[in-house]
Amino acid sequence: YFCLVHSPEHSLRIWRSLDPHDHRRCSLEALLYTAIAWLSALVLMAWHQKNIGPDLESALIQLTFIGLAALTVPHMILVDFVDRKHA
Repeated sequence: YFCLVHSPEHSLRIWRSLDPHDHRRCSLEALLYTAIAWLSALVLMAWHQKNIGPDLESALIQLTFIGLAALTVPHMILVDFVDRKHA
């Protein structure tokens, strides 16, 4: 649901609400944040394997749910802020 429905619809809604002059900056920011997230995940997975053990499946499950929990509240606050600003 999140990858196929929520994320594309939400991203397009935000993209359309931006000033066209901000599109390039916002795209670069999104790429930067994505790269930081991927690098952080890789570092955490490498650390986990080295210090805890080779149970990669368990580490991926933990990382996924911890990451989702860490993103959900800030995402909800940001969306609420943007919606109030445009209302």
